[in-house]
Amino acid sequence: MRTTTEALSSVIDKIVNREILLPDFQRGFVWNDEEKQSKLVASVLAKMPVGSILLLSSNSNDYAYKLIGCKERKTSAELGITGEILALLDG
Repeated sequence: MRTTTEALSSVIDKIVNREILLPDFQRGFVWNDEEKQSKLVASVLAKMPVGSILLLSSNSNDYAYKLIGCKERKTSAELGITGEILALLDG
């Protein structure tokens, strides 16, 4: 297991560039309380530590994925993704 520290902007860039995806076995989104979401944003803006995320380095053909922020699951071929990706397991 490897532990690294990375800027939130770098993680967001990886999400936008389709380097971090949700694997098909991931549970549904649970941050439905707006107060919890606003507290997270406030922590980020205050430059406070916000916790950790758990990523699995895997081959794009290992699972079906969905883009973060999208509901529809697709194969890596349908997403136009090949090679190694980071699957978001928890965070």
